Amino acid sequence: MKFWRFVSFAFAVPFLFFLNSCETGSGVATFQRMSTSWDIALMSDFQAAAAVYDDMDIICHSARSAEEQASQIKKAVRHGADAIVVNAMDSEHVLPVVENAYDSGVYVILLGNTIPTKKFHAFAGTNNMELGTMAGHLVENALPDGGNVVELTVDTDQPFFHERKDGFHDVIDANDKVNIIASVVGDWSQEKAHAAIDSLKMSLGETPVDLIYSYGDDMLLGALKSGMYPNAKFVGTDGIPGESLQHIASGDISFSILTQTGAHDAISAAYNLINGFSCDRFVFCRPVLVDSTNVFAVSSSISDTHFLAKKSMDLRSSLHKAKARLSRYIDILYLALFLLTLSCLTLVLNISSHRRREKMAFAPDSLAGRFV
Repeated sequence: MKFWRFVSFAFAVPFLFFLNSCETGSGVATFQRMSTSWDIALMSDFQAAAAVYDDMDIICHSARSAEEQASQIKKAVRHGADAIVVNAMDSEHVLPVVENAYDSGVYVILLGNTIPTKKFHAFAGTNNMELGTMAGHLVENALPDGGNVVELTVDTDQPFFHERKDGFHDVIDANDKVNIIASVVGDWSQEKAHAAIDSLKMSLGETPVDLIYSYGDDMLLGALKSGMYPNAKFVGTDGIPGESLQHIASGDISFSILTQTGAHDAISAAYNLINGFSCDRFVFCRPVLVDSTNVFAVSSSISDTHFLAKKSMDLRSSLHKAKARLSRYIDILYLALFLLTLSCLTLVLNISSHRRREKMAFAPDSLAGRFV
């Protein structure tokens, strides 16, 4: 009996080591839209965060529609994602699949856009009500004597936008000297905003416009490029790296409020949840006012961050390749150990069988001697 226990143990140990060598890291899937400059910045931040957490497999998805995003989430959950980070495109299509993921035991982190559910583990992003309030006070300061404001808005039911808009209007609507004379729809698009401002100029005629405020910098850039209101002040939110900051530096845009994407906080939350660490349920990113006084410092900081992120990603890629090679060598080593153990056991069994046959061969003579 002891012999066969030894045999079982000798087989099991190398085989279990071999199986263990085939395990993969934790899986995190991220989901976002891909239609604006802010979305591109978010994807870049996701990739930078992935370089930091190199023991997690982070797969980034982008979608053009809410239906496509919902389908992507379903597929990731079905394929065994440990956590999902969702920048929801709407509530109607995304809400049911997010709640299903939560019920299935997947960690759910909402990013940027809230949806009407309590079935999530963490939220990372901007407090949009406070952001709108901040924008309202900055517009008041930009028009100390009052003036006419054109608002570039969005036709959407996304809660984050309405929170941002409500905060802005709470301030502006209470100021008798600042008047919103028109609200035009730009839908986060330079082209649509450009066309909307062109049409507005035709309808307003010579009515003066002192300031154009936009809920997103892509729309603000479209309004600026229309050239219809060269004397107006242009202000917005998002502070998108690149073109927006360049126009602030040149003085074409008075200021923008830089909103952090929250990607690093979201991935950090996913890492903590997967590994059993504590995690704040709400992490709000601090908005930063970018104007002529700090635009170069902000641009430099962003450039340095992206440079370091690229270096980290390159290093992560090299480490992954080295890790893959090492993993293959370990697999081969475990397999060789398993085969060697199997060979040794086969040899032991053959020797044992041979000895039993020898004993059986001598047994008749030995028994015959007892009866002489």
